[in-house]
Amino acid sequence: MSAIRSLSPFAQQVLDRYETHAPMALAVRVGLEHTFASPEIDAIFEKTRQIK
Repeated sequence: MSAIRSLSPFAQQVLDRYETHAPMALAVRVGLEHTFASPEIDAIFEKTRQIK
């Protein structure tokens, strides 16, 4: 997923980190964002997130 042209360098670094350390979470989130509106996805992730 690297080199998405519309992202700032910082956003690309964050995306790259998620791709490296939590690829399934990133893949699920991207898939859900293509299906649902972002606020709905944010609410789901907030409700179910686990803090390490």
